[in-house]
Amino acid sequence: MLNSSVDNISQIFAQTLYVNTQGLPLKIKDALASCLLNQLKNSSNIVEKIAYLKQISKNLTTIYTNNEEFSICLRIAELALKGGLKDSVYKANFFHHQNEIPKSCKGLAPILILEPFYFYKI
Repeated sequence: MLNSSVDNISQIFAQTLYVNTQGLPLKIKDALASCLLNQLKNSSNIVEKIAYLKQISKNLTTIYTNNEEFSICLRIAELALKGGLKDSVYKANFFHHQNEIPKSCKGLAPILILEPFYFYKI
């Protein structure tokens, strides 16, 4: 789906999922992965893709491979990047936490709400 760069960004994609969905159900992890993938599809170069993921995960931490929840996030990330994840967010390409309202979302209705996230097609 995202060509040969899949292996290079799957760790960052997984970290992004982990940081944003730690302790949340699998359904939320899948939804966020779908939204991130939709956003990545809009970027044509790998540097932009990685920069976007790093921006989303401002608090990237060192993740250890024996962390079960991170392993789940890594499997979801790899599945998403290889085109095997169903788009469960209706092509949404932007999200925010329920306690934040970015300027870019003011006046817009979310197309999906899965607490704690609001999803938009921008």
